[in-house]
Amino acid sequence: MTSHSCDCAGGAACCPASPEGPHLQALRRFFTEILTAAGYNDTELTAIPNAGCPCATQFRFRTHMGEISIGWQKRAIRIDWSDTRQDLHLLFCSEDTAKGEYFIHAAGKEQAIDYLMRIWLVFFRRDPPR
Repeated sequence: MTSHSCDCAGGAACCPASPEGPHLQALRRFFTEILTAAGYNDTELTAIPNAGCPCATQFRFRTHMGEISIGWQKRAIRIDWSDTRQDLHLLFCSEDTAKGEYFIHAAGKEQAIDYLMRIWLVFFRRDPPR
């Protein structure tokens, strides 16, 4: 059995070495729901190993502008579009949260959907499909 030193409840089954572990499946479903609600339909999520914990708590997905990553960072959902090289900080200047030129933290699912919809409007220049 693979050793597992993080303190998550998933144990060894949630490690990237077990891509179909219940912890990873639940995270993938959660973030797929967010992406679908924001208009990113038929998006394939690729797990990103987390350096601080062997569990994959971040995922990346492709857009025509580049890759975006989404995942938990402590108690916030971090959305990072640095791969796209698009400075979108003006979209979020009034938001009172951790943010930068290429990332923003959402307090929960609904806020993550809102932020991703704003990014969709910039990337695709039209409303997300519903």
